Amino acid sequence: MAITDFGDYHEAIENLRLNVSDEELRGGEVEVGPMGLPNCYSGNFAYVYKVHCPATECTWAVKCFTRDVPGLRDRYREIASYLERVELPYFVDFRYVEPGIRVAGEWRPFLKMRWVEGWRLDRLIAKLLDQPKKLGRLLEFWVRLAGRLRRAGIAHGDLQHQHVFFTPGTQSGQLSLKLIDYDGMYVPGLAGSPPTQVGHAAFQHPQSQISGAYGPEADRFSHLVVYCTLRCLLTGGRELWERYYNEDTLLMAPQDLAAPEQSPLFRELWRSPDAGAGRIVGHLILAAKGTPGDVPDLDHLVINSDVQPLSNVQQQQVDRAFSRGQWVKAETRMCEALLLAREVVTDFIALYPRCFPPIVFNVSGGGATDGDPEIVAAGLRDVATEDGNALLFNIYICAEDNEAMKFLGSDGRLNGQLARQLFRMSSRLPPTMIANANFPIASDAKGFAVNANLASVIHFLEIGTSRGGHLAVDAPGYSTNISVLDPTCFVLLIDQSEAMNTSVGGLASRKKADAAADAINCLLHALVHRTAKGADVLDRYYIAVIGYGDHVGPTLGGELAAELLVPVSQIAKHPLRIEARTQVVADGAGGTMEQIVHFPIWLEPGSRVQPEHDRRAASSMQQPAEDAPPLVFISAKSEDYPHAQRYYEYLTSRGVRAFLGAVSLAEIGSADYREAIDSALDAAKHMVVVTSSPENVRSSWVTAEWGLFVNEKRSDRKTGNLVTVVVGDMRIADLPPSLRYYEVIPDGPGSYEKVLSYVGRWSR
Repeated sequence: MAITDFGDYHEAIENLRLNVSDEELRGGEVEVGPMGLPNCYSGNFAYVYKVHCPATECTWAVKCFTRDVPGLRDRYREIASYLERVELPYFVDFRYVEPGIRVAGEWRPFLKMRWVEGWRLDRLIAKLLDQPKKLGRLLEFWVRLAGRLRRAGIAHGDLQHQHVFFTPGTQSGQLSLKLIDYDGMYVPGLAGSPPTQVGHAAFQHPQSQISGAYGPEADRFSHLVVYCTLRCLLTGGRELWERYYNEDTLLMAPQDLAAPEQSPLFRELWRSPDAGAGRIVGHLILAAKGTPGDVPDLDHLVINSDVQPLSNVQQQQVDRAFSRGQWVKAETRMCEALLLAREVVTDFIALYPRCFPPIVFNVSGGGATDGDPEIVAAGLRDVATEDGNALLFNIYICAEDNEAMKFLGSDGRLNGQLARQLFRMSSRLPPTMIANANFPIASDAKGFAVNANLASVIHFLEIGTSRGGHLAVDAPGYSTNISVLDPTCFVLLIDQSEAMNTSVGGLASRKKADAAADAINCLLHALVHRTAKGADVLDRYYIAVIGYGDHVGPTLGGELAAELLVPVSQIAKHPLRIEARTQVVADGAGGTMEQIVHFPIWLEPGSRVQPEHDRRAASSMQQPAEDAPPLVFISAKSEDYPHAQRYYEYLTSRGVRAFLGAVSLAEIGSADYREAIDSALDAAKHMVVVTSSPENVRSSWVTAEWGLFVNEKRSDRKTGNLVTVVVGDMRIADLPPSLRYYEVIPDGPGSYEKVLSYVGRWSR
């Protein structure tokens, strides 16, 4: 049973000899205050007492828990075992004692941790504000701490000023950094376990409460906050400190981190005369407005005291945010890119229905900002030729210095929600591909890789094909040879969002964008090589290279600019340039030698889809003028307009022309509502009915609209789709039979994307 009355603990701690099981502590003396009562230092769900033991001349913190935490003993045992192995200097001795202390007649556990005497981080900062050289040394301490914890795979979990102490070193003038309070700590042995707490809000990512992130990356944001604070104090000094510091925070409060674009503090820090301070402020702002998984490692961001510069796009994004007072979010339009890939694949299959199933590669470093990509990916994988379903392979470029992993059968080894989501989105490898692979692959493997290097990417393309570029026909599953008469289609999607500007693989100079461009260029080179016959390149493959970020569209340059799907022979003819690269190879005598190889480049790192090539721009050029009839008619009773308007806004934001009476009539300014609605009904190809009750969907006006559309479909005068969205407690069984006959989608997660899949561009 949880104990919340500290009076019970006070009484027990006053009588250590009678109430504790630890022999050393039984002879200890608890620290008391002026009234002779034990001093209590409240912590997270705990009371902490200072106990000095004269016999051993040791002083201990005795942490007594005020609630039961399942598995706490095993957690501390795992943490202690791992810290003992890695031997980092930042941690102090501790032991979980159970049974520990008798409180109100009941034995309860406690944590015995060596007491740290020294300066707490905030108090040392205040002491050094007029000594910039020594304050600068704290910056070096902090970057070193971040790097060593990262390399050891450790996260403290609640890194904040009250848990960081500096103690006198072994030599005069030296300091040692110590961390206390390990309740939320992560070590590799706790992978897969839930966190026991969420850290201090002034040092945690604004989304940490939602994401529940718990892993080796959990301290990244806290490292940035503390480093940014110290760097800005080098310039702002005591005057800045005294205006913003309080006992609970350093400079930044939770509300500053949640909305930096509206924070007077961040506005002031962004204008710092110190270029390094301005850079780290910009990186912290971008990290706060991104996802926890995209926060960069501090020791990759700060090299030899130099903060890596912001890209031009990042600089402009922060500037715009402060000028407008609101955050203009950089987009990662992955869902729209997957939709465009589905459109390309569907159109290709219409021309070559017997073709070997098209393959889509998605090279990504950040999460989608435009919906749930799992829903859209499922729709893409459902597209099929006569020979099988389209295949979706995902290559995840992540910031961690991870080993390259490929073709996993489960997500158990993956860190982070994005990696696991991309794994779920990927196709299972068909038996044919597994049987013809040139290296061992598990039978349940998926087309997924992490930090895929060039060899890993080539492995993707070796699967399932013979040396001549034809599919091996002696394996079960597929029957079509890839040939000029029956070519197949490759769609290469590349993330070009701001997430790709972060470092990868432990090298500050190498960005995700570099790795992604290398992967795409290698894929293209392999495809060209595999279809070459002498001096000729046979058009066995048709290839689309699509970028996505703020814009979605074809991303190759030069002669191939704005081209969406091109034959491989044209890819071969039009690289941007040929690059000479130095390659280390075996010399045949047990050593190595360097040789020069020439490598074609089609895609430069950091290149982006030009606005004029954005699929929305292209779509609008193919669309009728703004006053032309809409494509989708949305029908709803007035009570359901708020729900209907959500779908109207989503569809129109995706480039779909839609008509919703409450919105569209006001926009076109028509005085004759009935005539305008009749014209829209007559012109619309698709209809979406939105309803929250049987009464609303059967109201006279709504029934007239969907009834007309049903009759038009039955007479083949309309060939589009009729979709009904049911909201709230509305049951599908309560719909009129004529609507139940067609597609019905419950309102909820993924419903926007499902509606779009029925009325989007490929449905025209």
